[in-house]
Amino acid sequence: MTARKRLCVIIPCRGDAAVLKGLLARLNTMGVHDIIIADGAEDEACVQLAHQHGADYFASAKPRGERLRAGARRSTADIVWFLHADAVPHPYSVDAIHAALAKGADGGYFGFQLTGPRHPMAWMIERGVGLRCRMGGMPYGDQGLFASRNAYEAAGGHGDGSLFDEVPLVTALRRTGRFVYAGLPIGVNSRRWDEDGYLNRTLRNRWIALRYVMGTAPATLAKLYRASSR
Repeated sequence: MTARKRLCVIIPCRGDAAVLKGLLARLNTMGVHDIIIADGAEDEACVQLAHQHGADYFASAKPRGERLRAGARRSTADIVWFLHADAVPHPYSVDAIHAALAKGADGGYFGFQLTGPRHPMAWMIERGVGLRCRMGGMPYGDQGLFASRNAYEAAGGHGDGSLFDEVPLVTALRRTGRFVYAGLPIGVNSRRWDEDGYLNRTLRNRWIALRYVMGTAPATLAKLYRASSR
């Protein structure tokens, strides 16, 4: 039997120890080769979690996109998988990634599924995101983007910013025609929707995405996004 290619998980975080603990515990049961935590502001609690779970850790004040590229460079694994600290990956996610790449994919994403108590609008938001992605729209970083190392490097990696940093990567991977849906969902923390209201948060996200398409600088949009999340 051919040995599986090595898979590295890269996790950007910033003060996310509470949710990071749960993600690391899940990953340690899923057969990943290594885990790299790219912290935006050195947090002793995150450092301790990295040590406890055998993860590589580094802190940098650089924007998230630059930290993700740096994280990819720290690993020699054949596959890179990018997860937000509050992600809840499906137990068979690693199998799905290997299966997709074995069939010739360069990379892909998972289905958007909100966690927490089910709000009446959750189903509509999830279906809307799925439809958007199937029609060639952008799957964002909270959907567990993955790629072969060769494809990631050929695509130029993530963009430089802290918002929409995945857009250049996904756009480049899609040009090959081999950027695919992995066939499984990934849990996306619903806390911002719960705090802001589902309709308000959804409309605000679409407004920020529209501003990006219209040419507003990602740094400006990141400030707007952070302000809307308080």
